Amino acid sequence: MSGNIQSEQDLTEAGKFYCIIHDIYTNPRPHEDKKDNSNHPSYRKIKLPYYVQCANRYENAKRAYENQFQREINKLIALQSTGYEAARMNRHLCITSIWPPLHSRHDIDYTHRHFFRLNRKERTRLQWIMTTNII
Repeated sequence: MSGNIQSEQDLTEAGKFYCIIHDIYTNPRPHEDKKDNSNHPSYRKIKLPYYVQCANRYENAKRAYENQFQREINKLIALQSTGYEAARMNRHLCITSIWPPLHSRHDIDYTHRHFFRLNRKERTRLQWIMTTNII
């Protein structure tokens, strides 16, 4: 402790607190957490709860199933011999298999976002066709 303070009985509460804090910061003590001093600790020892692992596995399986489903639909459409048949197959699949009451509103919005997307050139062409009087 401090050299000019004689005993612990002479210390006030603030003085006791100061001496304790001073001892903590000046006297190095071995701590278990000092074994890894790196700025990038290893997370290999962390175990996630089982329900978190199951939820993660379930989300990955859903994503893989959806990707496989989309690939199969795109292959079926691409294998049609004419553009008319491809458009008809696309319409058939969108209306009969990916439509209510079998699917939720989220699934319907997903279908609209991913199946009916046009690039900028196609949108411009569609707008031009819809605004002109061809007949």
